[in-house]
Amino acid sequence: MDRGKEETAVAVGRTDAQGVAKLRTEDQEGITKGTHLVTINKYEAQATAAVADQESEAYDPNVQVKPPKNFLPQKYATPASGLTIQAGDAEVNQTFDLVD
Repeated sequence: MDRGKEETAVAVGRTDAQGVAKLRTEDQEGITKGTHLVTINKYEAQATAAVADQESEAYDPNVQVKPPKNFLPQKYATPASGLTIQAGDAEVNQTFDLVD
């Protein structure tokens, strides 16, 4: 590992019915201390179809899968969103007002 480069830990979470997310970093609850870039996506729920086994006659390696629709503006889906969160020793409760 190159010690001259800062390691990046990715935290992920899902919102509940009230829009509250609990984040996890790798196998631990929460995020590391510091300032973090934030991306936010809200995807359309999709039904999933059974996938044929590669050995099956029904297997089609060229099947096209439609990506889910993101209901939020694209600008929030990238690290260039301008959204950040500051984490320290205390629990963080952050609200993001997403405007187009």
